[in-house]
Formats: sequence, structure tokens, C-alpha cells
Amino acid sequence: MAFFVVLVVAYCLTAVGVGIRTGGPPLVGFTDYLIGFSSAILLVPVVVYGRSIGRDERSFVARITDAIRISRRRHLTNDGIVELAASVVLVAMLMAAFNAFKFMLPILHPFSWDARLELASRLVHGGRLPFEFLMPVFGSDLATRALDVLYYAMWPVVLWAVFVWQVGGRSSLRHQYLLTFAAAWIVLGTALAFLFSSAGPVYYSHLYGGPNPYAPLIDHLMDVHHRHPLLAIRIQQALWDAEKAGVAAGGAGVSAMPSLHVAIAELCAIVGRRSERRSVAYTLTAFSVLTLLASIYLGAHYALDGYVSIIGVHVLWRASGWLVKRYGTVDRSVFSFSPALARPIPEAAPRSVAEVP
Repeated sequence: MAFFVVLVVAYCLTAVGVGIRTGGPPLVGFTDYLIGFSSAILLVPVVVYGRSIGRDERSFVARITDAIRISRRRHLTNDGIVELAASVVLVAMLMAAFNAFKFMLPILHPFSWDARLELASRLVHGGRLPFEFLMPVFGSDLATRALDVLYYAMWPVVLWAVFVWQVGGRSSLRHQYLLTFAAAWIVLGTALAFLFSSAGPVYYSHLYGGPNPYAPLIDHLMDVHHRHPLLAIRIQQALWDAEKAGVAAGGAGVSAMPSLHVAIAELCAIVGRRSERRSVAYTLTAFSVLTLLASIYLGAHYALDGYVSIIGVHVLWRASGWLVKRYGTVDRSVFSFSPALARPIPEAAPRSVAEVP
């Protein structure tokens, strides 16, 4: 946890410094992210209560009271609440700093890699663009809408749910997860995004004259959009309009290489594959694969953006794991401010049906 704290604070201070120097916003959307991730604290007892439905015949008040008691003893202990609250604030700071950097990216390094990424995508895929392989498979209205909802609507929900599971649920991997989570936004989403500054296939025609190699894909998506409005079309247009107008807001900004959508989806899959439930592992792995395909098919990213993100997040996961393992004693004690704070909630009896695994 100590490394996570230092990394996020240093990143935020850098964002503030760069913002002051360039005239850009220091932090963007902090309040929105704070509210969103704070709900993780409330969801823990809700999940415990949900497990009692159909297995406990007591009244609603008795079951919800029992769920709160169990959550306090197992997950939301005094030190657990402090760690979760600190994680929520730090993640909100992280995301606000990332949005600030994303807004300032075209100022610091104007988009210049799109043509090279398009060429590299052709070389990697035998002279064809990846979307050409995907359109015969996902070209129907139903499949297009499904990928659209998964990429733009389900992705933030899965991100938040895994955060609740790992941090709110006091997972043994939570420190490695948090460190990798922060490193992904900083190393991949900021450092590499600066080096390989690019907008993405959907904006290719805004950057270059002449024939647009992605015109068939864009025309197909617009055709589906006219029959069934797509989130992709509306959000992509709104992002470009905000970019041109110089509007800074949470979730705004344009950047292609690498893809944080794919990176975070793969991070969720990594922790899923290390869980004891195969259904979780399979579901999150499938979600990661579909996120990669959707990023290409919806024109948000070049295929290489996703490939680099997947490789990058695995490297960061291993590096984070080494740090947590090497300095584990520091990690475990950083929030144990006093014996009173770390004192667990006393065991209550008898056990209810809600506590049965």
C-alpha cells in the first residue's frame, strides 16, 4: 500500500505542476470519481445481505442488520475502513490527474502517430486492417449493439465491481491490484500515451487528408447507428467536440495508444484467474477478450493499442507483485496507526444463515 500511496501522490503533484506550467487544469473530475468509488463502502454489506436472500427467513431488518455486523467483522473492520477510505480518495486523485494529463496531451505532444500505427497494424495482420476480420463476425445489428454496450456501458461497471471485490472485500491480492491499477494509468495511460500520441481510427479523417482507410468501418457503424443509436458514435463525437472546444471534464480527452479500456479489462481478468471460482475467471477473461475486439471494431483503438496494453499490464502486475512480496511488512503495517485502530470487531454468536459460505 505504501508504494501505491507514494506513486499516486507523486503523479498528482506532477499533474498539478504541469498544469500550472502549461495553463491546463491540475485535476479534472475529482469529485465525480470520489462519489463513484465511495459507494464501494456501502456495497459490501449489500453483497453480504444478497447472499442471505432465499436462505434466511428472518425479517428484512434482521437480515440487513446481520449483514452490516458480518461486514464489520470480516471486511469493514476499523483498519479495513481506513484502508478502503484511503484507497477511494487516492483512486479519485489518480483518475483526476489522469484526466488532466489526457486533456493536456495534445498540447504537450500533438497527435502524430496515427498513420504509423495504421501502417504497423497492416504489417502485423498480413496487409489487412483488423476490423476487416471482425466485420463478418460482428457485423449484424445485434452483435454491434452488444459490443457497444459492453465497451461503453459495462466496462465502468466491471471496473468498479472488481475494485469493490479486491479492496472492499479485503482480497489478499488487493495491494498488488492497487499498485498495478495505478501504474497502468500512469505508465501506459500517460507516459506511453505521450510518447505515441495518437487519436484513434475514428478520428483518422480529422488528422489526415486523402482516402480514409477506416471509412468502410465508420460507414458501417453509422449505418447501424441510424437504425439503432450507438453509444460509440455519440460518445466519440462528444469527445472530439470537447477536445476541439478545450473543455476539460471527467472521462473527456482523446488518446489511442495504448488502450486503458483493454489494460484495465485485462487487469480484471488477471485477478479473476487468481480467484477460487472458475466462473469468475472465465467471465472476466471473456470480458477482456471482448473488450479488445470491441476497441477495434468500434473504431476507438488500433489493434496494436490493445496488444501493447495487455503486454504492459502483465509486466506491471509482475513488477507490482515483486514489490509487494519484497516489502510486504511495510505494506501490511502502513495503515496500522495504533493498536486501537487495528483491533478487530468481536465475534458475535450465533452465526446466521447469511454467514454460511
